[in-house]
Amino acid sequence: MEHNKLYDVGTGLPTRSLFEDRILHEIARSKRLDSMIAIMSVSIDTINRIHETHGHKASELLIKACGHRLNTVLREDIDTVAVVGNIEKVVTISLINQAEFGILLTDIIQTDHVTWIMKRMVDSFDNPFIINDNEVYVTACLGVSIFPHDGKTPEELYSSACNACNFARKISGKDRYLFASDNLNKKAATQLQIESLLHEAILKNEFHLHYQPKINTATGQIDGFESLLRWQNEQLGPVGPDQFIPIAEQSGQINKIGDWVFYTACRQLRDWMDMGIEVGSIAVNMSGLQLDQHNLITRIQEILDEFKLDGHYLEIELTESSFLNPDKKTLARLDRIKNMGIRVSMDDFGTGYSSLAYLRDLSLFGLKIDQSFIADINKDKNANKLIASIISIAHSLKLEVVAEGVEEKHQADYLIELGCEYLQGYYFSRPIPPQEVMDLIQGQQAASHDKRTSEREIKGITPCFKK
Repeated sequence: MEHNKLYDVGTGLPTRSLFEDRILHEIARSKRLDSMIAIMSVSIDTINRIHETHGHKASELLIKACGHRLNTVLREDIDTVAVVGNIEKVVTISLINQAEFGILLTDIIQTDHVTWIMKRMVDSFDNPFIINDNEVYVTACLGVSIFPHDGKTPEELYSSACNACNFARKISGKDRYLFASDNLNKKAATQLQIESLLHEAILKNEFHLHYQPKINTATGQIDGFESLLRWQNEQLGPVGPDQFIPIAEQSGQINKIGDWVFYTACRQLRDWMDMGIEVGSIAVNMSGLQLDQHNLITRIQEILDEFKLDGHYLEIELTESSFLNPDKKTLARLDRIKNMGIRVSMDDFGTGYSSLAYLRDLSLFGLKIDQSFIADINKDKNANKLIASIISIAHSLKLEVVAEGVEEKHQADYLIELGCEYLQGYYFSRPIPPQEVMDLIQGQQAASHDKRTSEREIKGITPCFKK
């Protein structure tokens, strides 16, 4: 009797009672961790029709199959799918025999993840179910509430999710999802629009690269550039990487975009070299997901061969999260990239999963201190100490250090004093299009012959080529 109270007999999934207990537990946990949880109401509108056409047993089999399919979208042993239809406890908006499932998502950091999960759930129902040798198609509507924004108790949260699910059905008929919050709905709609438009961005030549110089603190000269992706869409206008890169990663488009970035940066480097412009090395940002590509090494080598480039002209920057629990294949690919002569560095150090083990074991070329630390120089004593510690540790491991986001003279002064090898930021130059790189290099060369600027005005660097 106790088991039947907690688990549905037909599907083996948790019942409403266990579902609410788990929500209550996660509410307490999220308060401690300052995180969010998401509650979903999933309505499978075809269940009644299957029941009437094929009988009770067929509808039970379909509910079980739907529950299994939803589970394949979620994280095993972390998220929960529960059967909450046909219950005595009626919520504010009664969805009996329609809202068959409730879903609990835990450890939500950004609502973008919830949007992605909901889209995958709706898409998962595009394929038919085989019930008693019959192909059965179902449609689904989803509503979602977020703790703590849309309720404080399991009842309030699920009621908000049901309301959103009911509204999604009314305005669209089927295969839609809505947040309980209007603001989140607008954000979700924007994310879907971005995902859709990304598919044709390369074909329409909407992507382009800008280049930001890295300044060698020993010479005060430009010693390489970082390539930065920009997207100018005809509908949305300029779209920032912080908006579209996470969506590209979630939707699986990041590999195609990453390939375009690497190819374009190499082609541009070859053009500059053919024109006699010495720009040093080019750094290319790579998503950790790209390391999962089985043909990544082959593709990199193909591009290097096409443009007759040695690997030492290139540097790949990966964020800290890319190095979180890497498997053997990932480590092997990193080694093969380094064997090509390409330098591999850790980007945005200090913002993710900082671990000295990564720095010790991965044989990296260098690391880049995130600009959020640089902005706090001389504003927060702890920030100064932390930066000094990072640079000291990096040097002890023979890693070169780049500080990004340098916007003020006092920041440059402090970093030079600590022995930071490279500086990058608006104090010297904004990211610029390729055609302006030549002017920047020529401006630097002219300044280096000017006696007035040869006296290292800021302990080694004069931003005479500032854009």
